[in-house]
Amino acid sequence: MAWATYQAQESFCDFFGLKLFGTCYLHALAYLLAPGMVWRPTYYPSLFTRFENLVTAAKEYHIEVPDGFDNMVMQRPLPEHWSEREKFLTSLSDDALQQNVGDIIDLAKAIIKEIGIQLPSNKTANEIVERFFEKTVPCRGKVGLANILNAAWKFIGQNEVWAGYAQMRHNERKCLMEIVLKAIEILEIEERVGITP
Repeated sequence: MAWATYQAQESFCDFFGLKLFGTCYLHALAYLLAPGMVWRPTYYPSLFTRFENLVTAAKEYHIEVPDGFDNMVMQRPLPEHWSEREKFLTSLSDDALQQNVGDIIDLAKAIIKEIGIQLPSNKTANEIVERFFEKTVPCRGKVGLANILNAAWKFIGQNEVWAGYAQMRHNERKCLMEIVLKAIEILEIEERVGITP
């Protein structure tokens, strides 16, 4: 059934993004989608299901889940304007997804392993925060895009890191965005010229 296939595809993309980017994928998803809309398309898993399955995948991938992530959205009833046929077919698609979610999580993991992509490291993200963001300078040394993004989300959660920099403290988010963008530019240059850590 097409709707079940679409739900599986969307879930695969979630798990692939999670494995590729780590915790920052969950932060970004919550920032963009939580608490969610009242309605949902028939061919997408509910937002509640997506968040629930991402928590399951994060445990499988040993990825840290942000505090409260699994409570950011709530299970909502199917829209009343849907026909009985739409409700029935959607419930079948939902059940099919849940019966196969473990296999989809494993598939995303296997494909990323086969490709050999550099995965984010909590240790590296913490080092970026400590060595570079806290000193108000972009990182260098080919640390990886996902590590830069994870470090940025970790930094946002810290208070008074820039206490000694009055101007930056008042524009913390804007300053952080500038530093992150510069770090990504440096990473791109390093990759183009073949600089290794």
